[in-house]
Amino acid sequence: TPALNDESQVSFSYTISDGRGGSVGGSADLDITPDLPPSLDWSDPTAGQVVPIDKTIQLNFSEAVQPGVGNILLDVLDDNFSPTIIIPISDTSQVQFLNDSVFINPQDNLFSNTRYGLTLENGAVKDLAENAAPQIGFSFFTARNNPPTTIPADLGTIVENSGARTITQAELLGNASDPDGDTLTATGL
Repeated sequence: TPALNDESQVSFSYTISDGRGGSVGGSADLDITPDLPPSLDWSDPTAGQVVPIDKTIQLNFSEAVQPGVGNILLDVLDDNFSPTIIIPISDTSQVQFLNDSVFINPQDNLFSNTRYGLTLENGAVKDLAENAAPQIGFSFFTARNNPPTTIPADLGTIVENSGARTITQAELLGNASDPDGDTLTATGL
């Protein structure tokens, strides 16, 4: 039985016999590879990258992984007032595992124009042999949210004393658009 973290090569010799007095010497080599925990190969986003506020984060490991025990933490950096987003690794509505990848899709969009720190707690991810991945952390930025644009809505005419006229969201938003693809609503009438 190899010792823990043994990375050596073992060579040994043996004898092959034919049962009638004939024999020959043989030899063999055996490389021992340690059973290491999974390591992060790459991530999307990468450290320091600017991403949209609805970004699905991908962590790609050195081998197939599965949920362990722990959380994914998303901290707003440079701000002591914003709460940390805590996503349990077992929350399948926000965390998906596929072979050697983990996909993190926070329930709510992240704040725009913000630096986030992502921490994958020690043991939150493990390989198929139950080896826990060490804690992983990096930071990234979210893009600035661009405001919607519009031109005045033409609501036609109404005759005086003709009663109330209902104005719909569709009428008010008919000429509006959002460069970030956000859903728009009209308020404050």
